[in-house]
Amino acid sequence: MKKESLTPTESRILSIASSKVGKIIKLFGEGTPYLNTVYTGIVGGIEKKNLIIFMQDWSEKYLDEKIDEKNKQQAELVAHAVLKSIRCAHDKQVKEIINILANAFDGKIETYADADDLINIITELSTNEAVVLKNIYDIVYSKKENQERRKKSGELTIIVNDAYADVAEITAEVKCLKNRMSFYVGRLVGKGLIVEKGNQTIDDIGSEITKYTVTQVGDMLIKFSSSVVDN
Repeated sequence: MKKESLTPTESRILSIASSKVGKIIKLFGEGTPYLNTVYTGIVGGIEKKNLIIFMQDWSEKYLDEKIDEKNKQQAELVAHAVLKSIRCAHDKQVKEIINILANAFDGKIETYADADDLINIITELSTNEAVVLKNIYDIVYSKKENQERRKKSGELTIIVNDAYADVAEITAEVKCLKNRMSFYVGRLVGKGLIVEKGNQTIDDIGSEITKYTVTQVGDMLIKFSSSVVDN
């Protein structure tokens, strides 16, 4: 009887078992019915597609060669990444999770706990939130670069940390979100990606102007997430 050849999809799923990441999935998936069903290929649709994307990008970045499955922190991070990946709504979120793992294994992300936080944020960040965050980042760092340039030229002797973005500046860059800007800014504050300036400034008519800057976590997300940078 002639043996049927496997489809590329089937081959990728079967290749999981012999890989280091496959061993981690099996180890941490024991007693977790949802993860077990994905691993064994019982479920279809989005979960299986996401797992295939995860494994394809994992392979392309040679992460199986970089991971030490005996390292408990690494193994827990990968297990968490797999579980988050299969629940993602968009392909690019899965790809970003792989990018975060790659940066973590290369030592570019300071701790595995930081990588874990970034994975959680990526899976919960909407496209519009990413657009607003990137624009705040660009405004803030443009001001910082301008201050540095003026200091080098002798125009400034002291750099005052006043590199913040107000809602009007942000809206000017993302006009299509004007009517919902307060909502998205509030969401980003709640997720710890931006923070309000402590002392508010006053405009010409006596109204307070709330200004924002990017937090350390927000800065990490920009640096290690190409989807946020590309928005």
